[in-house]
Amino acid sequence: LNPSLTSEYFSGKQVVNLPDGSTVILNEDSQLSYAETSGQQTREVIFSGEGYFDIAEDSERPFIVHTDQVKTTVLGTAFNLIAYLDQSEVVVTVARGEVAVGDDKRNYDNILPNQQLVVNKRTRKFEKGEVDLGQVLAWKEKFLILDGVTVAKAVELIGNRYQVKITL
Repeated sequence: LNPSLTSEYFSGKQVVNLPDGSTVILNEDSQLSYAETSGQQTREVIFSGEGYFDIAEDSERPFIVHTDQVKTTVLGTAFNLIAYLDQSEVVVTVARGEVAVGDDKRNYDNILPNQQLVVNKRTRKFEKGEVDLGQVLAWKEKFLILDGVTVAKAVELIGNRYQVKITL
């Protein structure tokens, strides 16, 4: 990824709120960048690593995630994407909605909730199958997201997570 070509660049374990209302939870060793696309026909990001994408619905402007030469296109959905640069496969798993996976030349297939598409980056061969969504998203449960909550709610969530009593 080249952060100098984009207006925003994020790296590492964090939650990213995109300007269109979409949210991406980045796992460790992940990178996300995007250019401001206000008024344009698509919403596009460049991504590597693992991330959970919760995309705001916008039937007029598809959301496109570029990972190497594989492209994931959605209108409004939630999905997990594994696309580390040093791995030979891109893995897309849908939690909600429908996702189209392909490249600049063709659409490989569309997948629905609890389905996964694994694409070999070199050969462009792919495999589609059913998966255990809980198992795929287990990494995400390690996050304690305190975005947009009051301090009182944050204290409650932290206390519950670590089973301690916190007093303000």
